Amino acid sequence: MPNRRETSRGMSMSSVDVVSAISNSTAETDLFSASIPAGKLGLEKTLALHYVGRLTTGLLPPAVTIKVYLGSSSLTVFTAVALLASGSKPLVLDVRISNVNSMSAQYVSVVGQYNTSCITADADWTVDTTTAQTLRVTAQFVSLSTSTSIQTKEAVLEIS
Repeated sequence: MPNRRETSRGMSMSSVDVVSAISNSTAETDLFSASIPAGKLGLEKTLALHYVGRLTTGLLPPAVTIKVYLGSSSLTVFTAVALLASGSKPLVLDVRISNVNSMSAQYVSVVGQYNTSCITADADWTVDTTTAQTLRVTAQFVSLSTSTSIQTKEAVLEIS
């Protein structure tokens, strides 16, 4: 469960989950989820999420798709990316969602890294942030694998 605190810069949340992992499933599953209160992502404000996970794979790992959601709007960070065989590698994502001149117009960008690959994605969204929304990072494996998993190691969320 995330720890929440109000700061002079806005809301700060952190979550560390070193027990649960996604493994042997083809269902789209949350790696991170946080409720954003109505109006908290105000005019000209930015939500920043720093996510660190670990991908562990066996000899024949399936591909994986990673997405970021705010409410029902989504951005595919990478689609069906083939994972490296046999090993554990970090997955790092830095997500920025900014309200742009409106409480219902956002620019979202994601940069990150898996193994030696750079991850970049961006989009324009129209999410009504005057109502409560849920921020999520999800993963979905293309096929079943008992030796492949994603484990959340750290997630820090700030709104300023």
